[in-house]
Amino acid sequence: MEVSLPSYEWFTAEFDKATGLGNCWSGSSGTDGRQGGFDRPLFEYTVHIRRDAEKNQTITASHWIRPAWPLTLSPDAVESRTFPGTREGLAEAAVWLAQAQADSGL
Repeated sequence: MEVSLPSYEWFTAEFDKATGLGNCWSGSSGTDGRQGGFDRPLFEYTVHIRRDAEKNQTITASHWIRPAWPLTLSPDAVESRTFPGTREGLAEAAVWLAQAQADSGL
């Protein structure tokens, strides 16, 4: 499954006034339609947008390989990158995640 992100408007539809967070998106690939993903590593990712007090927006994308059960994920395994909080920044995040997924082989 390819990395797929919703529209920019989806991320910015509503911001939490206390945290400045907009909507968050997560996804994964590597599961098997019949057997799921419990016994195999998965490529997982999240993307969220944040607005600071001055209303500046940034997009943060993160990805990691979740190992097969019963192994646990090391916090050092998560790679994150920050992008401008714009439509172009979201497109850059999607490209970065897609490349990471392709590099993972999952």
